[in-house]
Amino acid sequence: MIHYELHFYRIPIYNKLAKELKKYDINLIIWPEKILNNQDQIEFDFLSEPMTFKQYKNILGKYNIHTIINFLQPRSPSFSFYVKIIFYSYLKKLNLIYYGHGLNLESNNKILFCIYNFLHIFYKRIILYTPNEKTNLWGIHQKKIEIAYNTLDLEDKNYLINDTKEELRKKYNFGNEFIILFSGRIEKRKKLEILIEIMKKKHTNIKLLVVGPIINGNYLDEMQNNENIMYLGPIYDSKKMAELFFISDVFSIPGHIGLGLVEALYWGLPILTLDLKHAPEIYYLQNSYNGFIVNNKNELEKKLIELSINSQLLKSLSENAKNTYKEKANITNMINGFLKPIKELEQIKVKDSNE
Repeated sequence: MIHYELHFYRIPIYNKLAKELKKYDINLIIWPEKILNNQDQIEFDFLSEPMTFKQYKNILGKYNIHTIINFLQPRSPSFSFYVKIIFYSYLKKLNLIYYGHGLNLESNNKILFCIYNFLHIFYKRIILYTPNEKTNLWGIHQKKIEIAYNTLDLEDKNYLINDTKEELRKKYNFGNEFIILFSGRIEKRKKLEILIEIMKKKHTNIKLLVVGPIINGNYLDEMQNNENIMYLGPIYDSKKMAELFFISDVFSIPGHIGLGLVEALYWGLPILTLDLKHAPEIYYLQNSYNGFIVNNKNELEKKLIELSINSQLLKSLSENAKNTYKEKANITNMINGFLKPIKELEQIKVKDSNE
């Protein structure tokens, strides 16, 4: 797998994928664009060579590779490299698999959409994050699409909770308040300012808990000067994050929402966000079933207030959130999305060699 920067949360997923592939005598090797800094957790093979086309050809020969999963972004390390590996692999009749969004979801450029779709012609399989992205691809690609439902490896995270909700709320200086959790990298596109504006009204018994590094945006002063907002900064400890999700009542990122949504589902937190462009994981949010997608700040505020006083609605949405994780966003669904096309292509390879 040729990979862009390898984030820490993907390592447990690839550990499980590598373990499953071993059952079929298939070895997973990941070649990330950037050198890993948490190698002690890795249970799969990885390469640290500079990402160049010459190295790509050398690696294919050295490790006798005939199946490649391309999980690069077209401009990393360069568009030239991206195109070269596609055409070289195609001409060498290697099993080339695309993995990603299908195209650049942040762009509305129709020319770029055509370029992406054209390049997909040279892939034998296309692995997407969710079924939603299928609509972006030409009809000729539909039969080779598989879905590896993008998620986090959260299996058995409950073991991290050793105290009751009441004890943990006391630990973090909360009482019986209704807690809204915002967790993730704090960027302007996530529109944290909407929640801050809502909290300025000092709603009785509603608190906002914010976790994450501030990447851009001027939020710190307003958060520190509002007694209804608790900002804990970035937290990378799994146990502490599990506790914070456990004590919260709902999860809200008004703007661009991504994998934080999955963690909220696991812990049974209803999700509230605005109706705008989100990451593919928005697929899991079903309006009025496990959360709400609203049109503006006023609607968001009304839903938060409603949930803070309607315990039956909150309980129903919470149960549905957990069911969504179990049925759709579980790690097995993601692993199977990789296994199916890899196994199919490996079988095709054996058949061709016998002929």
